[in-house]
Amino acid sequence: MKTVWKVVIILVAAGIMLSVIGLSMGASRALYLGRAGVYIDDADKVWIKEPDLGHFKNIDISATFGDVEFLSSDKYGIELYGREEDWEWAIDGETLSVKYKLKQKMSMKISLFDFNWNEDRDQVKVYLPAGVKLETVTVRTDSGKINLSGFSADDVQIHNSFGNVELSGIVGDKLRVELDSGSFSGNNLNAKTLHYNNKFGKGDFRAINADVFTAECDSGDLVLNDCVFSDTTISNSFGKITASGIESPKTNISADSGDINLDGRFSGETIINAKFGGVKLVTSMKKELYSFDISANFGKVTFDNNRVGSNTSVISGNTLENHLKIHADSGDIEVVFAP
Repeated sequence: MKTVWKVVIILVAAGIMLSVIGLSMGASRALYLGRAGVYIDDADKVWIKEPDLGHFKNIDISATFGDVEFLSSDKYGIELYGREEDWEWAIDGETLSVKYKLKQKMSMKISLFDFNWNEDRDQVKVYLPAGVKLETVTVRTDSGKINLSGFSADDVQIHNSFGNVELSGIVGDKLRVELDSGSFSGNNLNAKTLHYNNKFGKGDFRAINADVFTAECDSGDLVLNDCVFSDTTISNSFGKITASGIESPKTNISADSGDINLDGRFSGETIINAKFGGVKLVTSMKKELYSFDISANFGKVTFDNNRVGSNTSVISGNTLENHLKIHADSGDIEVVFAP
C-alpha cells in the first residue's frame, strides 16, 4: 500500500512540474487529476453566443465547473464560455436548460491547480428582460460563483457546493438557497417563503421581506439588516447572529456557540436560546407591552438598563400578547426597551 502512495505522490509531483512547463509555454487552463491520470487541460475555450432566443418561462442550469450570472437585456439570450463539447443546452417548450457535461474519462475530474482562475473560468450568462416573470429557476454548480438579479419567479432553487452566491432584486413565492462552502449575499429580496442553508460560510441579508424566513447555519456568521418577516426561525451551530432593523411578530433564534445581537421591533412571541455566548436584544417597543421569562445559568442579566444579577432569572406574572423568552446557558443577557 505504501508503494501505491509513493507512486501517486511521484505522479502528482510530475504533474505539477509539467503544469509549470505548460504554463510557461502558454497552457490556458489547469492541472487535473482524473481517470486518465494527472494531466493539463489545455483545450481551446470559446464563447457560444445566442443573443435572441425568444421567450421562455423556466430555467434549469447545472454548471459543474463554472460561474452563472443573470444579466438584464431587452431580449432573452445566453452566452456560454468553455470548451464547446463540454456544454449542452436547449430550449424545450418553455424551458431553457443548460448542462455541463464531462467526457467519460474525466468523470472524476478534480482540479489540483488552476492558473488564471478568475480570468479563464467557464461561464454561463443568461440575458433576461428587466423585471421578467418566470415560473421556475433552478441553478446548481459544484464549483463557481452564482450571481442572479432582476426577475420574479414562482419557485427559485439555488445550490452551490463550493463558491459564493449573490442574489438581488428577486421576487419569488418560494426561494431556497443552499451552500456547502461559500458566502452568501442577498439584497432586496421578496418571498413568501425563504429558506437558507449554509454549511460553511457567512450569510449577509439586506432589505429582505418574507412571510416565512428560515436560516440554518453550521459554521459562519449570519447578518441581517432592515428585514421584515412574519415568521422567523434561525439556528447557528458555530457563529454569531447579528440583526439590525428587523421586524418579526414570531421569532425563534438559537445559537450553539456564538453571540446573538438583535435590534428591531419584536412583537408576538420571541424565543432566544444561546448555549455558549451572550444575548443582547434591543426592542423599539416599551417594556409595559411585554411579558417575559429571562434566565441565565452562567452569566449576568441586565434588564431595562438595570443589572439584576448573575446566574438568575426575570419572570413577569402574566403572559401578554408580546412575550420574550430568553435563555443563555453560558453567557450574559441584556434586554433594552424603548424609553
